[in-house]
Amino acid sequence: TTMEVDDSEVTEQRAEPRRERLLADTDIAAIIAALREDQPSSSKQVTAPTPSFVRKGYGSQYEFNTSLLQKLSRLNRAGLRKEDEEIIQATVEMINVRNETLKIADKHPGVFSFLEGKKQAEAVKSSDPFLSEFLEQVQKEEKRTNIKKKRSFSPVAPSRPFPGRESAWRPDPRPSRYTPRSKTYVTLDRPRYRNSFASRTPYQRFSRDKAEGRRSPCFLCGHEGHWRDECPNKK
Repeated sequence: TTMEVDDSEVTEQRAEPRRERLLADTDIAAIIAALREDQPSSSKQVTAPTPSFVRKGYGSQYEFNTSLLQKLSRLNRAGLRKEDEEIIQATVEMINVRNETLKIADKHPGVFSFLEGKKQAEAVKSSDPFLSEFLEQVQKEEKRTNIKKKRSFSPVAPSRPFPGRESAWRPDPRPSRYTPRSKTYVTLDRPRYRNSFASRTPYQRFSRDKAEGRRSPCFLCGHEGHWRDECPNKK
């Protein structure tokens, strides 16, 4: 009978429901505070100043990429899978590389064509190394051709055949007091050459002098109309 009582007590103890410990309000508040501390706060983030760009289009791309980086940094990665974290990290690295390329391209625009040529060479290199070498030679030849074109079309002032030379005399630093005189131009009527100029033939000159002499007074008698040689009072 004693064994039966003990077995019944053990059975009753096993039949009792298992009581689990419930979370108190203080525990829930502590967990929420811990989660908030894990998430990055936008107020604590220190953003780098945006560099100044000469080309405004590059500056707009830089600002847009920076805003994407800020949004990606606010993501809570606690519940993400490892594959998702790797994708996000690779995206952040690509955006950072793009921003650095934009800063270089603002001063050297040829960086994009250089990178594009390198990418093509690397893509072909895996399949055919000879073709990759050919592409590199083509890029070098194009670069040399562009340099020659820039040198041949360099503008030179036509008034200075020797741009490197300077005057042997130092210019006078004193201000010049010379003031040019104002000129007044008068428009004259076109003269009538045929009427103003007398005839230049000998016969016409003689006739003119003889006619003028008859109008002048005679040296002997003082009357007009004859020469001195023809004066009637001449003895």
